[in-house]
Order: sequence, then C-alpha cells, then structure tokens
Amino acid sequence: MYNGQKFRLRVIQRHLARISLKLFAFSGLLICTLNTALGAPKKLLLQTQIGVTQAEYAEPALGASSEQIGLHIKQGFTYRLVQNRIDLYLGAYINGLGNWISAKEVLTTGASETPGGPTYWGISFRAPISLSPKASRWDFRISPGYSTWGMLVKDNQYGLQLLAAPTLSFSLRNRKSGTRSWGIGLKFSPLEATLAAFSSNRELAIGFDFQLNSARAKRPLSLNIDYSSTLFNLPTDNNGQLRDGDFSSLSAGLALQW
Repeated sequence: MYNGQKFRLRVIQRHLARISLKLFAFSGLLICTLNTALGAPKKLLLQTQIGVTQAEYAEPALGASSEQIGLHIKQGFTYRLVQNRIDLYLGAYINGLGNWISAKEVLTTGASETPGGPTYWGISFRAPISLSPKASRWDFRISPGYSTWGMLVKDNQYGLQLLAAPTLSFSLRNRKSGTRSWGIGLKFSPLEATLAAFSSNRELAIGFDFQLNSARAKRPLSLNIDYSSTLFNLPTDNNGQLRDGDFSSLSAGLALQW
C-alpha cells in the first residue's frame, strides 16, 4: 500500500474516531432506554474500574518518549441482547487524569528528561458472541468490534491524537455455579489492511480477571490485570510522511459490577 493510500485510510479512520466520540454518550443513553423499555433490569450490566497503569511511549524518529505510573478509570456498559449468547459492550477509559504518580518525558532528540507526560483515553465497542454449549462450565466468546484511542499532549509536541481500528477479541470464562468467576482474554487490532498489521502496525492485548468477593454476591468485585502492546508506522500529515513508534501499558484495578 502506497503512502498516499495509507494517508487516505488514516483520514477515514480519524473521521470514524470523531464520530465515535460524539456517539459514546448517546449510545450509553440508548442502552439504558432499551433496557427500561423492555422491562428487563437484568439485561443491563454496568462495570466501574479504578486502578493503576504503568505506560511507556516512544517515537525514535522524533527522539520523544515518556514513562508514567498513574491512576486510571474505566466505565463499561454491557447489554445482554440474547441471553447467554450475544452481548453488546460499550466502554471508555482515561489514564493519567493530569495527576501521574510518577511521570517523565523527553520531547526531542538530545533533550533532557522533564516532569510530565500525556493523558491517554479510549472508547471501544464490541459484540461478544458465545460459542459454548449452554451446559458447559466454560464460556468461550469471540468479539468483533471497533476501538478509538488517543493521547492528550501539551502543544501536541508528539504522540498520536487519534487512532481508530477494528478489533477482534477472544475470551474464556469459568461459569461453574457456586464458584468465583474468573476469565482470560486476548485482543488483536490491525492498524492497516495489509500483512504489516501482524508485525509493525498492530495492537495486541491480554487480560485476566478474578472475582474477589463471594460467588453469590449481587455486586461482583474483581481484580483485573491487563497488558497491551502497540506498534505503529503510520502517516500523520498531508504529505503522507510516516511516523513509527511503540506504546505499551500494564494496568491493575478493582472492578465493581452493578
């Protein structure tokens, strides 16, 4: 794929990213309205997570990099479209919140480290589909979806303001009655429609969660641990010039379902 084609693809993705930002609040309201209209309070699940994220970002060509440890907040809405078969999930997160526990960055080649760093945000949508028999103690799901994330950097000196791409997730969860729930998940997101998406233009993420309170608790409390690695080589201006870099994050948090 030529640089010009890559740039046009990124323009389309950015438009989709802006649309997803505008529709996030509306989608959450729509899910709540559907839930009320159908008279099925158990169809809508909300999950709030608060935790700590360690994040690293680097753009070698610019000589820019950042390392941070800070708080994150995640909010998710799950709507059970078909009981035990198909769900709709909408989620959002923000890392940093402008108050990193520890943060340092380098803005250009040869510059010294300074305090501070970007704030990361993201919005995602997916439709988990269960492929397991109803009687099975294991629930295996495949989840096609779409995600948008970006960075808030002072004066936009470096970083990716918007990045949007389709996602494909796989998850396996223990659902044996009377036992605490736990599960693992894997997510793949190609950042371009070529084979390079498997090597230099992709996001890979893995996650694990374990319920901490009683299996019979009305509001399950779980420990969530997630790791994500993103490699990118993308055009960012009208000339189609490429920028390459990488981003990784490790997070742990407590999530309450209500």
